[in-house]
Amino acid sequence: MKGKELNVRFIAEKVYVTDRKPLALKHTNLQVSGKSFKSPAYWAVRVLAHIPEEKRLHVEVLSYNVGPCDFSSQQLSYSSVLEEIERLTFRSIDTNGLLNTLNGTRSVSISSKSMLGSSYRRGDLDYRTESNTTFKRIIKENFFVPIKNLRFKQGGVLFEGKLKGIKKKHEFEIRNNEIIEEFDAIKNYFANVLKTKKVEVFVTAEVLYDAVTPIEVTSPEIGKIDRNVIEDVKLETVKATIKWNPSASDNSTLFTMDEFFEAFGEENFQPSVFYKKDKDLLEDLVKVTESKHYKHLSYLSRKHDSGSMRLRFSHKPLSFIFLIRGMKHDHFVWETLDTEEATYIWHFPKSKLLRSAFDEVEGAIKIIKASGKTSFLGLNNELFTRINHNYKEGVDGFVEWKNKLEDILI
Repeated sequence: MKGKELNVRFIAEKVYVTDRKPLALKHTNLQVSGKSFKSPAYWAVRVLAHIPEEKRLHVEVLSYNVGPCDFSSQQLSYSSVLEEIERLTFRSIDTNGLLNTLNGTRSVSISSKSMLGSSYRRGDLDYRTESNTTFKRIIKENFFVPIKNLRFKQGGVLFEGKLKGIKKKHEFEIRNNEIIEEFDAIKNYFANVLKTKKVEVFVTAEVLYDAVTPIEVTSPEIGKIDRNVIEDVKLETVKATIKWNPSASDNSTLFTMDEFFEAFGEENFQPSVFYKKDKDLLEDLVKVTESKHYKHLSYLSRKHDSGSMRLRFSHKPLSFIFLIRGMKHDHFVWETLDTEEATYIWHFPKSKLLRSAFDEVEGAIKIIKASGKTSFLGLNNELFTRINHNYKEGVDGFVEWKNKLEDILI
């Protein structure tokens, strides 16, 4: 019987754990001498001990209730054992629960799980109950939390919330294994993708006085965050870097991927969360724009010597610097994402240091951005070539461009 949950029914001065054989109140350890239950009541209990030699059942009260009660089929199946019981003792009693059910003046359902047990000795009637019991109750609430107030962490999000009737705020956690701590810097993009600034939260918690122990905390919106949502968030961060309006000094700078996000991306965002290689960012930049030069950039990306130089990004116009190493020369190729600007190529002998060559290319781009391409083209640099794009209808401009480029990449 230990651990079984039963209903104990009270009618007047009788106590029932089975329909056939009631007990008198005096055969319990309830301190109700001369009193009886004014209305039918019942207590949900859990069996702590069955002591056959004393014909006694020792239980703890789970809840106190006013009203009639039918025994469950499971409890009825224990009738042969329960009919042998002659004494019923309770581990602890909630005074309010006892009085409310005894008087039967209103409908009550008081959950109680005692932390203070009563003592008893086998073989006599020295029973003792504690009226100073500790109470726990279950609270279920739902409310909204702004996404900006969430803290993304490894495996979920944290937030502070206040339950009704509880004075202090409590920190709650919603689990989601797709979430990592680095997302906290870009949580506003999750709001964009989820199309809401707030998430609805459902909390089930156990409350002991003002102490809150969460049992289950969920949110439909947080539950939606999967790999597809994260992919959309990644593309949102890329779009934001394109839209950002840099200052004049920023316009004249070439950036590595990390520098690009540091200059134009969200503060504290770590691009390594999404991108392990520079070309992956290039592919996403092409994906989120209507790129005129998709084939050209894909070709240059395959030819780029990433082992010797990291891909460089430029803002306004969005463009890229590739390094292609030929047999006799090293070639720096500047290609835009979606403008009709020509492809610019600088050629340097293999004997020239790459760092020095790159600095010259960066200086040339600064001149073009500051003074315009006419000023630069007028310098008549023999180590420079320009290939125009052919956008005429019916002409495969990429094939023509590729053939011209391969002729000079020696």
